[in-house]
Amino acid sequence: SNKPEYIAMLNQQPFPVVSLTQLNAELTSVAVDHAEGGAQVAEHLASMGHTRIGYLGPADEGEQKFTGFRNKLADLRIPLPAERIIDTADTSIPELSVQLNAYLDQHAALPFSAIFVFNDYSAQLVIEVLQSRGHRVPEDVLVVGFDNTLIAQVMNISSVAQPIREIGRLGFQEMMRLTSQNEMDTDTHHLILSPRLVLRNSSVRVVKKVL
Repeated sequence: SNKPEYIAMLNQQPFPVVSLTQLNAELTSVAVDHAEGGAQVAEHLASMGHTRIGYLGPADEGEQKFTGFRNKLADLRIPLPAERIIDTADTSIPELSVQLNAYLDQHAALPFSAIFVFNDYSAQLVIEVLQSRGHRVPEDVLVVGFDNTLIAQVMNISSVAQPIREIGRLGFQEMMRLTSQNEMDTDTHHLILSPRLVLRNSSVRVVKKVL
């Protein structure tokens, strides 16, 4: 959580705290560049020829995946109108399913031909809901998630990968720096790693040639 009261509570602890996978201005943090990850998704979907592109996830300025995605689409002159944004801020998974079905019920035709979903678990849910309503993935709609979790790997979902081992290694290194009795360097550091978009069948149609 990035809520101010939660961060304040962490800073009052008698031991140093290192945030992993999320950057926070007040904590030493190790994470990938979420804005760059969102931008990579926008570039990929645009490169596949799509201009009716949607987004599902928290849609506020604090969600860097969203802002990076939105800003790159703007650079590419591809609109992202409010009608193609499904804002799921503070939405649980069961509520997300209800919200997505309600959104789709309001549209006679699917408003987007490709959609970026802010995490893999939600991307899997989006695919299941779309398929239950007769939409084929990726033939009718492309779907890309974020985190490259086991879910994405097993379910063949395109996703932005975070180098978890490197994040863990650097996080441990920063914790050792902050707790070392021989080291006076207690400055707040922000280590930002580059993400990598992993393409799978949810956003790339594979045509098998029969010999």
